[in-house]
This record gives sequence, C-alpha cells and structure tokens, in this order.
Amino acid sequence: MSLPWAEFISVWSNWMLIGALIIGVVATYGIVVSGNVKESAANTEIARLSSEAEASRAAIADANARALEAQAQLAQFKAPRTVTEAQALRFIEEATKYSGTQADIWIIGDTPEPTGIAQIILKLLETSLMEMDRRGNREWNSSPGKGRFRFGYRPCRKLSRRLS
Repeated sequence: MSLPWAEFISVWSNWMLIGALIIGVVATYGIVVSGNVKESAANTEIARLSSEAEASRAAIADANARALEAQAQLAQFKAPRTVTEAQALRFIEEATKYSGTQADIWIIGDTPEPTGIAQIILKLLETSLMEMDRRGNREWNSSPGKGRFRFGYRPCRKLSRRLS
C-alpha cells in the first residue's frame, strides 16, 4: 500500500469513527429519553391500577360485610321459632280465659321446626290451667307435607282447686 492510500484510509477511518461515536451518543440519548418516558407511563399505570385495586378491596370488604349480614339474617330466618318469656306470660294470661275449650294444633310439614313450636304451644296451654286430654284424643297423621297433631285440653282440676 502506498503512503497516499494509507493517509486516505486513515483520514476516512478517523471521520467514520467520529461519526460512529456521534451516532452512538445520539442513540444513547434517545434510549435514555424514551426510557424515562416509558418509565413515567408505567408509573402512571401502576398508580391507576393500585387505586383500582384499593377500590376493589373496599368493594370486596363491603360485599363480604353484606354477605355476613345476609347469612346472619338467613340464620335468624332459619332458626326455630321460639316464644319469649313476655310472650309466654301473655299467652298464658289470655289462654286461661278460655279454660275448658278444646283446640287442635296443626303441624304443616314434617320437619322438627313446626313440631317444636307446637310443643311450645302445648306446654303453654298446659301451663295455663289446662291439661292434655289423654283419653285417645291424640293422633298423628304422617301424610307427606301435612302433619296433624291433635289434642284436647280441659281445666286442670288440681290447679283449679288450688287457685279457688
């Protein structure tokens, strides 16, 4: 290779190296700027999704609270019927006015719940100066869906004598 060619190649190589360095600096600047823009957009999206997640957590907590309340109401609805002490006293007070009257208790259904309330009513009637008529006036009809528990009552002589 001759000296002029070596000079020519050396000059052009230096210019190409300087140009490549300039292109590298511009490319690096472009990468940094676009990376910052992308990071800012990602942070904005993260903030939006975080607020949506927080709102969803609040909605879930509210839904869970309403579900617990509904379960409590359902449990209360499904709970066997009972008679409070005040109701029992009022029932006994009113039932004593009808001493000697015959009554039927009808149970519709074949579950323990209606049978339980019928038993409570029976005990209240017996407590209100009446006694169960045990002379064969008690029957149980177990046809599907309809139960019938029939009993009669009459004034309890023992209690009546004690009260007179």
